[in-house]
Amino acid sequence: MRNEQRLYAPIAQWLRRLLTARHPRSTVVVRDSHRTALGQVIRGLGLVERFPQSELWELKVDVVGVVVSPRRAEVAIVECKVGQPNLMHVCQLLGYSLVVKPAVSLLISPKPISDSLAQLLRVHGRYDILQYDKARRLRIARWVEGRNDIDHTSLIPPGEHF
Repeated sequence: MRNEQRLYAPIAQWLRRLLTARHPRSTVVVRDSHRTALGQVIRGLGLVERFPQSELWELKVDVVGVVVSPRRAEVAIVECKVGQPNLMHVCQLLGYSLVVKPAVSLLISPKPISDSLAQLLRVHGRYDILQYDKARRLRIARWVEGRNDIDHTSLIPPGEHF
């Protein structure tokens, strides 16, 4: 777990850059939230009015981003893993995503996905397990620590982009 914490700050900075680039006219706030329930983070930002269901979000995600504009408010959640992402990690993030319905849901690790997860997704084509809303699915990416960026060629599902 402690090794995982070294990923939070650089991934939070990356997420801030991503969200700011995607939403240049909005307010973007990104937090290392691994110690605090997501509902408390939203309350602390004074955004319960924008996310009324957040009072029920008793889950701890590693990094959270919030994008707020006059017309809308969105959440982005990221789970960081130092080891190979596996099906259990996907299920954890999928559960969070089914509850929160974030605009962006990411599983990031400096390691490639486990062999069994790779087979499930690539060989058996089970990308459906990443779906958490009609047009939304979680994404998995490899983190390149020297660049403090994701390896865009590693993005799963293939063909996804930011």
